[in-house]
Amino acid sequence: MRQIAILGAGKSSSHLIRHLVAERLNLNLNLVIVDIDITHLLASYGAIESVSLIELKSGKVEDYELYIAQSYLTISMLPASMHIQVADLCLKHSSHLITPSYISPEMLALNKQVQSKNLIFLNELGFDPGIDHLTTMKIYDELVEEGGQLLAYKSYAGGLVAPRNDDNPWHYKFSWNPRNVILAGQGGEIKYKENGEIHTLDYQSLFSQSETLQISNGQIFDAYANRDSLKYEALYGWKGIETILRGTLRINGFCEAWAILVKLGLTDDTIKDRKFKGKTYTEFYASFLEVSIHKYLESYEKTIREKLIFIGFEDHESLIERDGSAAEILQSILVPKWKLNPEDTDWVVMVHFFEYLKEGKRYKLESFFSLEGESSTYTAMSKTVGMPIAYAVEMILANQIKQRGVFMPRSSEIYLPLLKKLEGIGIEFKETIKEI
Repeated sequence: MRQIAILGAGKSSSHLIRHLVAERLNLNLNLVIVDIDITHLLASYGAIESVSLIELKSGKVEDYELYIAQSYLTISMLPASMHIQVADLCLKHSSHLITPSYISPEMLALNKQVQSKNLIFLNELGFDPGIDHLTTMKIYDELVEEGGQLLAYKSYAGGLVAPRNDDNPWHYKFSWNPRNVILAGQGGEIKYKENGEIHTLDYQSLFSQSETLQISNGQIFDAYANRDSLKYEALYGWKGIETILRGTLRINGFCEAWAILVKLGLTDDTIKDRKFKGKTYTEFYASFLEVSIHKYLESYEKTIREKLIFIGFEDHESLIERDGSAAEILQSILVPKWKLNPEDTDWVVMVHFFEYLKEGKRYKLESFFSLEGESSTYTAMSKTVGMPIAYAVEMILANQIKQRGVFMPRSSEIYLPLLKKLEGIGIEFKETIKEI
């Protein structure tokens, strides 16, 4: 029996774990699931043959080595910053690797070594990035095959709360790692191209320059640019298109309010020793203002005030439970306020827009997908992140992926079988085309 190690059993791993546990005998697998806390797994998987639950309180990558060394394939669901250390250990012990995270320069630098060991290091395979690559390349390849010329491309995705469980003024709840939400947009310049002009945004202006996006079914979202979109022109094998932009979706009104928190410095993670444990929420927020809380709130319209009050700007009773960076303290406040309750479900949305020339006419193709989660545990986010990985595991075990090295899922040998499998579980896009 071959062993597969799943490193990290957090919010995004529930569907992946459930599927591989259910299929382990058919796939002739031993599963080892390693996390800093396995309490939530014990009731479901604690006494199942060929499934081992390992608790590693340290959270240090070197402590995962024993399990990587024994594994034919390693799935890293750990924070993205840890993937390169996991990759080094996989290379050392000749274990294939799958991650849902962006390919870092450090990861890409391993490409020749990975190829020399005949290994697969498949990255950017989740929801976003992941399913976006699969669907984008399928549509693009079909478009070219039919004689079309791509002119413009925009792609957006978001993890949101299901409309029926949308009960707070931010219209948002955490369905994946809260820290990633708090720090979204940080870590480098944001770049994209529109109508032939390259745009560069810094973090401080990102959310204040979001766009209002309406799709063909009438739904309206906020959309903000995501990381460096320009690099995907080459990664997708495109040349000279007018527009390329990858963005993130929120419910309309979110970005304007989040931009306020960014401007105040509440999402800053650089100063780690802010001392606020035991102080009230109001005292925390007031420390970032030059005027009183009351005066500050009065300077905004009602919808903004409601959002700020909801997260504790006027809360003189609740106490901060930790010291740390502003971002860490803000996260500690937001997690209970934006949590998915046991009866809540999440909602994921993805939409691509292609503009192309065919037979002298210009067309716009919209490809749209949305999915509501099963529960607060088996979320739509965990399904769209975990199931592409689960099916890729099956393909690797069956030797159906011939490519070797460090890569993302952009080839037809990967996207065609994966999309067929995903359609079978309700992850299917609807396309509309109109002449423009």
